[in-house]
Amino acid sequence: MREQELAEALKACQEYAELGYDFANDRYQEIHKTLKKARKQLKETNRRQSEIDRIANSLVVARAQENVEELQRMDREIQDDLNELLERQKEFSVVVFGRTMAGKSTLMEILTHGDGSSRGKGGQRTTRDVRDYHWKGMKVTDVPGICSFDGREDDELAMQAAKTADLVLFLITDDAPQDSEAEKLAELKRLGKNVLGIINVKLGLNMNRRKMALHDLEKKMNDTARIDEICDQFRAFGPRYHQDWSKLPFVATHLEAAYLGNREQGDPELYALSNFDAVEEYILDKVQNDACFLRVKTFIDNVSRPLSEQVAQLLDDASDTARAALRYRYKWNDLEEWRKQFLDESIEMHHNFIQRLREEIDDAIIEFAEENYDNEDAGEDWNELVASMEIKRRCQAWLKERSEVCNRKRRELADEFATEVRFQGVKMNVGALETGDTTDFGALFGGAAAVGVITGIGLPIVVGLGILSWLSDSKEKKIREAKEKMRNDLHKRMDPAIDGIEKQMIDIFNDEILRNGVDGFDQTLGDMDKMFFQLADAQVSFVDELMAELRFSNAMLWYMARGAVDGTDTKITDYIENVRLVGQSYTLFTPQKMPVETLRHIEALLGEEVQVYVLNPRDENASGKQRRRFAKKMVGEDWTAGSGISSFEYYGRDEEDLEFQFISLSDAVEEHPNMERSLQQMFSLPILRDDDY
Repeated sequence: MREQELAEALKACQEYAELGYDFANDRYQEIHKTLKKARKQLKETNRRQSEIDRIANSLVVARAQENVEELQRMDREIQDDLNELLERQKEFSVVVFGRTMAGKSTLMEILTHGDGSSRGKGGQRTTRDVRDYHWKGMKVTDVPGICSFDGREDDELAMQAAKTADLVLFLITDDAPQDSEAEKLAELKRLGKNVLGIINVKLGLNMNRRKMALHDLEKKMNDTARIDEICDQFRAFGPRYHQDWSKLPFVATHLEAAYLGNREQGDPELYALSNFDAVEEYILDKVQNDACFLRVKTFIDNVSRPLSEQVAQLLDDASDTARAALRYRYKWNDLEEWRKQFLDESIEMHHNFIQRLREEIDDAIIEFAEENYDNEDAGEDWNELVASMEIKRRCQAWLKERSEVCNRKRRELADEFATEVRFQGVKMNVGALETGDTTDFGALFGGAAAVGVITGIGLPIVVGLGILSWLSDSKEKKIREAKEKMRNDLHKRMDPAIDGIEKQMIDIFNDEILRNGVDGFDQTLGDMDKMFFQLADAQVSFVDELMAELRFSNAMLWYMARGAVDGTDTKITDYIENVRLVGQSYTLFTPQKMPVETLRHIEALLGEEVQVYVLNPRDENASGKQRRRFAKKMVGEDWTAGSGISSFEYYGRDEEDLEFQFISLSDAVEEHPNMERSLQQMFSLPILRDDDY
């Protein structure tokens, strides 16, 4: 009866494999389309970035390129795994996992009734490659032992074989649970594998003293409290990897006794005491009851697992990109504030400079007229006096001082920016901001136009009182008139000249210091703020499309599990709102009410912790309310007090006002990867903490 039921289950399993392949391949094709959009978006981002002055290629934009390359690798990985699964879909696949010398090869010998040639001789690795065997219509694969001293390649081979397995038998021993074993189990769980634990009880058997050997074996196998304690010790490793292994099943056996008792001229009593029959029943029950579902799950997980990893990576990178944008924004705001102060200060300083210059000229004109009103060479003497005042040099010095203040501020901002970026751990090139000095204002102000303005005022001044004047008027009056005429003549020439100097200094200050030295830097920071927010938004938009495929895959998995557990005919769309951390947890938002017993069976079938939030179909806001409940459960009371969904405004490509949304977590919320991954999937948004902004 058992053989017939098992054969029927395995036959049905082939049909489910075709269903699983078709569904997974459809998801793959949709993901492939999304990748084309991602490459196009990145090309446009790089084009815009190349148009921004002063910016070298940033590591953040390089990271966006890596995103696409990683997605392409994921694309190839999914396709390769699906092709391999398609080739092997006719057979239900079981992989035997365990550390070196745990008894894997002995287990294989018992299942396949081997001659013992594959068994180890103690203290050595037996299986050095992947070996396939057949047992009761299933393919059972023995992989290299994990956690050996120099077995890195063995571990990789074992994990690669596990990716296409429908069921994993994880073998440990009762001498001491090891962290290295737990690490590999955590990897298997992250692959989404359904794991059955087998604990090999170690006890040396001296069959020359058979009666005593049987007595000792029975005593040790009956010490279930000790065996359960060891299993619990191993399960306790789970939280170290942010996983819950409390329901991980184990069955105990003595593999050496089973092997010896199962040989051609074996020992039935020894075999019975080994408890290996329980191991077989344990495996066969699982296969008979769950094989069809596990076949479909293998195909779905080979899409969902890499997809969920890439979603998490994209959202992490969107967080990094947003942090980079904020670093630019804060420096941009700092520069805007400083620019206003700098401009106000410069306006006042320039006003005072020109005022002092005018006062000097006025004083010089009065004094010069007093002494040179009758000097026929007054024009040349005035030119010499003006030259001695070094007006051009003083203007150049003023502009240079303003330029140096500007350059110091730019270097200060760039240095602060680089320090903050390194401190924050933002993945970007801190040398991307060029901070070269502004124009050589001395050379600029020394042009012919500037010299002409200054020296042009020294044209010959007409003097001489004449004999007739002396006759008609008093000498004193004529002297006063001559002085007044000279003063007026000098003012007529000097006032426009000073006005010209004032205008030229303002033009140079605006064009060379503000526009090139400050506004250019300001524009660069603004452009980078905009570009990085656009890039972060693009990364999130990729996530939106990928999450649609991930949720649909998860919904299909629940739909199949529900059908396998109680045969209820439901709709996939009832399960489309979900959050799943492969191999760890499945959270569902659904209008479907399910019995607690059904949920417990689904939990066992998935090998994942299950939470269900029932939606009231008459409440339009039911989904939002339950999502907030979920977030509050994950984060705690801080979700409403200091955390939640926030946004920043930024400019889009056409200068329209846009919003970049993110999950805001206060510093009071303790970091926990499962909590953060769950929130990311729930809202399809990146996470920023208080310190980030």
